[in-house]
Amino acid sequence: MSDRLVSERARTIRAAMTRRARDFSVLVGGFAGLLLLLMLTTPLGWIEAITAMIVIVTGSAAYYVGSATSVPANSATVTADAAGPRPTQRAGDFLKALPLPAFEVDADERIVAFNGSADTLLRLDGRTTPRAGTVIRSATLLAVIERAVRETPDAPIEVEVESGPDETWRASVCPIPGSRHVLVMLEDVTPVKRAARARADFLANASHELRTPLTALSGFIETMRGPAKDDKASWDRFLDIMAGESERMSRLIADLLSLSRIESSEHVSPRDREDLSAIIAGALDALQPLAAERGVTLRLLPEGPIPHVIAHHDEMIQVVENLVSNALKYSKPGQQVSLLYGAAPSMTEARRRAAQAWASAERMT
Repeated sequence: MSDRLVSERARTIRAAMTRRARDFSVLVGGFAGLLLLLMLTTPLGWIEAITAMIVIVTGSAAYYVGSATSVPANSATVTADAAGPRPTQRAGDFLKALPLPAFEVDADERIVAFNGSADTLLRLDGRTTPRAGTVIRSATLLAVIERAVRETPDAPIEVEVESGPDETWRASVCPIPGSRHVLVMLEDVTPVKRAARARADFLANASHELRTPLTALSGFIETMRGPAKDDKASWDRFLDIMAGESERMSRLIADLLSLSRIESSEHVSPRDREDLSAIIAGALDALQPLAAERGVTLRLLPEGPIPHVIAHHDEMIQVVENLVSNALKYSKPGQQVSLLYGAAPSMTEARRRAAQAWASAERMT
């Protein structure tokens, strides 16, 4: 294949040289004939004729030399067409198969090939070979592309690009072997960044929440050892407060353990079939003492028997207890907390029926 390309290129260059020589001869011959006709029909001196001939030959030679710059480009185009699709066309077909936004930038920093995802992201709108600086708003990414085009690094260059207040992309700029073109691939890392930020915020809040009961426990222990050492009547009140703070710490630690367990098994689907009615009834029975303590009535409103569901038993109990305990927390003495459950053919229908269950349903989400 390479011998064929070389042979085809040589034939193309020879043909182009022949056309250039022919054009040069026709141009010089035409001017020379015109000059001879003027000498025969008009009083034209030899000095003027020689001067005109020098000007004609110089201009023709300039045209002949200047036209040489188009030969390699034309020959390369013909050779590429004879051998198959153009390199840019092949790169475009390759980019279309990539699931991530990707585009190719040439030595002049023009986008010469891209896939549909990159077209949508960069809003190219069908523009042909636009300059990268006109469609990319990140100065960091443009600097990396310029560096890759100029230096042709051996390994891909990765850089994170902030494209919005809460949107981050990772750009990988890789030089294409055998050319000064570079391939740019973009990956949306916003979900990863958001999850890491949420985890950091959660840990910070949990640390703050744990520090408060620890401080209270330490303070009461010092009080009971010091000023209230002989005040046995106050110990019962101090111990009740310390017990409440200990339970609060236990709940916080349980939440942290639950988060760790969920993250470690987030890709493991449940397999056991559980009786949701029994789970809900058991969770409400466990919360009855808390409801009685707050003076709130718990009421269960089943819509009839529902089929068994595939779920984790302990996690479903925790879901029900969290929902009901939050309702108890924000209810006043004498109020009522009602729990309605049932089955629906779709999630949309379930949301509709849940939102229309009570008159004040517009407050629900």
